[in-house]
Amino acid sequence: MSYDVFISYARKDNEPPEPFQPGDPEPGWITAFIEALKEEYRRATGGQELQVYFDKKEIRSMDDWQRHIFRHLRESKILLAFLSPNYFKSPWCRKEWEAWIDHEISKHILSEGIAPIYFVEVPGFPDSPAAHLADWVENFRRRQWQVDLRPFIPQGLEALRDEGLKDRLAELERQIRERAGRVARAAASPNRVPDYNPCFVGRLTELNRLFDMLFEGRVGVVATVHGLGGMGKSELAFTYAHAFAHEYPGGRYLLRAEDRTDLQDLLCDLAPDLNIQFSDEESKNPELKFRRLRAGLDQWTQEKGRVLLVLDNVAQHRLLSKDQLGKLNLSQDRVHLLATTRLLPPPSALSGVAAQTHQTTAWLPVDELPINDAARLLEKHRPFTSPEEAETAREIAKALEGFTLAVETVAIHLANEPDLTYAGFLRELRGKILPTLDDLGSREDIDLRLHNHEKLLAHLLKPTLEPLEPPEGLAVQYAALLPADQIPLPWLRSLITQDFPDMGQDGEWNRLVRKLMGLRLWQSTRTAEEDERHLLVRMHRLVQEVVRGRLTSDELAERQKSLETLVGQRDAALENTTQWTGARWEVEPLEALALLWADQGHEKAAWLLNQVGMRWHHLAEWTRAEPLMRRALAINEAGLGPEHPDVAIKLNNLALLLQATNRLAEAEPLMRRALSIDGKSFGPDHPVVARDLSNLAGLFVATNRWVEAEQLFGWALAIYEASIGLGHLEVARVLNNLAYMLQTTGRYAEAWNSYRRALEIREKSLGAEHPQVGMALNNLAELLRTTNRLAEAEPLFGRALAINEASFGPNHPEVAKILNNLAELLRATNRWAEAEPLYRRALAIDEASFGPGNPNVARDLNNLALLLEDTNRLEEAEPLYRRALAINEAGLGPNHPELASSLNNLAALLYATNRLTEAEPLYRRSLAIFEASLGTEHLQVAYALNNLAQLLQATNRLAEAEPLMRRGLVILFNCSRATGHLHPNLQTFVDNYAALLKAMGLCDGEILARLRELAPDFFADEAE
Repeated sequence: MSYDVFISYARKDNEPPEPFQPGDPEPGWITAFIEALKEEYRRATGGQELQVYFDKKEIRSMDDWQRHIFRHLRESKILLAFLSPNYFKSPWCRKEWEAWIDHEISKHILSEGIAPIYFVEVPGFPDSPAAHLADWVENFRRRQWQVDLRPFIPQGLEALRDEGLKDRLAELERQIRERAGRVARAAASPNRVPDYNPCFVGRLTELNRLFDMLFEGRVGVVATVHGLGGMGKSELAFTYAHAFAHEYPGGRYLLRAEDRTDLQDLLCDLAPDLNIQFSDEESKNPELKFRRLRAGLDQWTQEKGRVLLVLDNVAQHRLLSKDQLGKLNLSQDRVHLLATTRLLPPPSALSGVAAQTHQTTAWLPVDELPINDAARLLEKHRPFTSPEEAETAREIAKALEGFTLAVETVAIHLANEPDLTYAGFLRELRGKILPTLDDLGSREDIDLRLHNHEKLLAHLLKPTLEPLEPPEGLAVQYAALLPADQIPLPWLRSLITQDFPDMGQDGEWNRLVRKLMGLRLWQSTRTAEEDERHLLVRMHRLVQEVVRGRLTSDELAERQKSLETLVGQRDAALENTTQWTGARWEVEPLEALALLWADQGHEKAAWLLNQVGMRWHHLAEWTRAEPLMRRALAINEAGLGPEHPDVAIKLNNLALLLQATNRLAEAEPLMRRALSIDGKSFGPDHPVVARDLSNLAGLFVATNRWVEAEQLFGWALAIYEASIGLGHLEVARVLNNLAYMLQTTGRYAEAWNSYRRALEIREKSLGAEHPQVGMALNNLAELLRTTNRLAEAEPLFGRALAINEASFGPNHPEVAKILNNLAELLRATNRWAEAEPLYRRALAIDEASFGPGNPNVARDLNNLALLLEDTNRLEEAEPLYRRALAINEAGLGPNHPELASSLNNLAALLYATNRLTEAEPLYRRSLAIFEASLGTEHLQVAYALNNLAQLLQATNRLAEAEPLMRRGLVILFNCSRATGHLHPNLQTFVDNYAALLKAMGLCDGEILARLRELAPDFFADEAE
């Protein structure tokens, strides 16, 4: 049953008043007050009943308390405590109070769930409390509301008629309703921090200090004194997130900060939780990306309320610098930042638990766990059976000197060894374990303290680790080699199943995981969305060190080798995955492992950094990919020298990323350097050199250097033909890229041959149903559609669509791409009824895959609008054009070619509806963007010039139109010269220009003379 209020009181305080006669209506003071409170609740709520748990039995033992009290306490929303001298003398009242505080944290309402009531004078309280009451008093003072009923007992029941007391009673009723409502609000706060640890004890002072720090507008930094590990800094931060969840209706989010140096980049990890989608342009530009994140975070907090961001394991001081923190704008009190770190606090912050403020941060040094709290931690795992056991537990806590991880290890060991008594363990601790530690010497000898902590923990973990069954022990050993905060359970399962096939059974595997988490060797960190099985766990770094230290050098090498093999398999699986949304979670632990290997100087660190960088590149997370690729390059250059072939691989991959992010001038020297290295290393005719030539040719295509690009493609193909043969898959990649260049420059017959050969190679090498074959079919069909061979194109699109749907599923972006192309074909053949559902399906897929603000969605909207325009549904088409324009304007920046295309499309609709005044500025802006982004000689510039010139001609501004149309025609002449083939739109441009000149009054001879002047080589026959 659920209760609104739990009554905590000393039983002696509810004894009947003197004199008491049988039949009197009120048997006790507290009973009378509760009845009055219930009546006030009925009055205020229109007759609702206040559900109160009020136990009147005498508590005689721990078993009695747990059986009658503890369960009901945890089922209640508010604890109402009646304070008196008897209350503070009662050990059972103390237990109720402590158990309730644990309950408050688990329900996310710390400092909100207790209503202290003074109903008699307590000598010396609260101004000068006795020493044993000090922590209670401190907690009372944190409570922001009390009801003072001290006149109640002297005046007897007559006090309930006092108007002042009635007002206080009504206020108490209101506060109870308000606090009960906060429980529900706290439960609704989104949570992305590890689950609450029910065995967390104490640290109430620190939790409240954190609250004060954060609500003063500072960044809270939890640091261990002297940088000692195992003091519970992360657990304290996570517990704060749970204890004060009611203050964070916008949610609590964990950001893993180890190895991260840029706060803006780290905060962008929030994007999935805040439903933020970055455009391609934002992903390329860290400033734009953070600006989008900041805007999304502002909107999120305005709609949902304050959020808490926990930056766990900050390893770089610069991450908490005033300069970086200033960009987050914490002054509005909508975002709280709480960091944990092993960095040393500033010297002035080393003063017990008092938080010290330093500019924008406030440091909370966490020292040893207080003895009383350490004893409670032991009791939570192994309840005391006598006062003597409680005192022995305190002695154990003293001997462990408040080393939190050590106390927890002992507590778990005692919980799992019922035959081992507290006294027996204390004898063993004093007789065998503590004497092995070195003389600590001065408190400042931090290295010695660290050494002793590790040595002590190794001794204490021995009884936990040695009884583990072989599969359990092996799983722990592999976990000790992985990043402490991101240990993938599927990896561990795969590794140990090689030696223990039974672990392939879900039941056996889940039993193992439950046991190791029960022993706190592993802790929860996150769960899968589709089911509740854990994907990742945490393991304390000191525990990892102990486990690694127990391995022989041969065992360590064997485990490391098996892990490296698995990592290679997981990388290959990610490279070939077709379900990238479901596989994305695995990239993060791979990244953490790559950074761990880099810190350890692992020989495969550069390889893994590069591979993870490529995965992020494929996922368009360029700001995450680039630093990994650059670090991989730096490691190889330092370790192998600047001319090593591995350096060339890293240069090439980094250059491809720079090309994808439109930094072409930066990419080219890297590609040329890679080509030079490989030429020297392998000779000029090696396939690796052909790969480099092909990459550089692709860059030339992107920069409109068609002749140079074609020459490099030819060299690459010649090398492949002489070395690996023209049937290799690498050849298919080059042919596909070459065909794209040929198609772009209007050399359709040659493009057809290259696309066709690429398709044949892939079909022969991979089989007819491989997704690469589907992509090749799509490319070939798109060429056929462009050249108006629609009947030939349609079955190829159909086959490509079937392959991609079978490979990727019906809702993959690759499927959307083919749906779009097929719909374009149907539109071209006036089969609008068939085309429209394909356009709409492609749009739905891309919106679900990328979010509504992605440029792919803008493309889909544009294509659907074209169909609506074709079917004379202009009113429906215009908002789609405008939405596509808004997406590109917001996502791609002011100078992107796709934005120019959107402007041009909307302008064309305005032109078609005779809104020429509105269309003209859009045409002009489109032209300016194309010129700025692609250069003045690009084909897109020619089309933009022609469009604007035709509008000017339509408004009879012929003199303005002529130079624009002439410029566009010259661009097509130059393109035709560069490729050696007439551009397919050249004749249309010639006809348009001739018509304009005729409208300007020129005769046929004069028009021909103008054309000969522009391009004498194209009109040689007429000249003769």
